[in-house]
Amino acid sequence: VVVMIRNMLISFVVVLYPAEGIAQLAWTAAFLFLYAVLQASVKPWRSSVLNRVDSVLCACVAVLCGFLLAVAEVFTGLEQRQRTFTPIVNGIFAIAMLTLVYMLCYSVLFFLGKVDVRQTRAEQTTKV
Repeated sequence: VVVMIRNMLISFVVVLYPAEGIAQLAWTAAFLFLYAVLQASVKPWRSSVLNRVDSVLCACVAVLCGFLLAVAEVFTGLEQRQRTFTPIVNGIFAIAMLTLVYMLCYSVLFFLGKVDVRQTRAEQTTKV
């Protein structure tokens, strides 16, 4: 349910502010931070590693939106913006990709039976 709420709120950003890029960035960052708080308290995924990975990826996107909101100048040229922001955006993208690679390695180890998954709150509530 928490993931569906996040997706719905992020989809509404485009509907509410179709031409306002700054407002879209602000609301997307706000919704992602709200989702990160809810996700950290509810922990909707069965695996604790997956909950942490989801939090890291969500935080990366929210920080990226917040950063772009804070430093983006509306009236600068394209080349100037690319020179200024490319290293920062690439760094945040690299963190997100490393997190996904970590999750891929974890899922392969889980598939091979090398990882012991601890019970989370979601698993305990679905237990009969």
